[in-house]
Amino acid sequence: MNKNPYKILLSSLMILVSTIVARADLSYSNAVMALNPVAYWPLEETNQPPSNLATNLGTAGSAYNGYYGAGVTLGVAGALAGDSDTAAAFTGNSAVDIPFGSAVSIHSPFSVVV
Repeated sequence: MNKNPYKILLSSLMILVSTIVARADLSYSNAVMALNPVAYWPLEETNQPPSNLATNLGTAGSAYNGYYGAGVTLGVAGALAGDSDTAAAFTGNSAVDIPFGSAVSIHSPFSVVV
């Protein structure tokens, strides 16, 4: 029996589109958390100084919370259109300081580029 390759391709594309549409309701943050990262700083805090905590949502927990330095604006619109997650804006030499530890690095030192 010779199946039409176009029908097979169309069926495969429909399954793919259905899967994408079903997953479209997940925010970026939820998608990352589904991967169970050791460390994940979504930089979505809306707290303002003097509370400068950048929460680690990864499995390593609060021992790897970061701290916003000067020049960071919190609670700005995120990078993904239509996503309600907020972000942090960095200017000049502003940064988030993350504690070093074996749970977040295989070899020291390590860097995170945003």
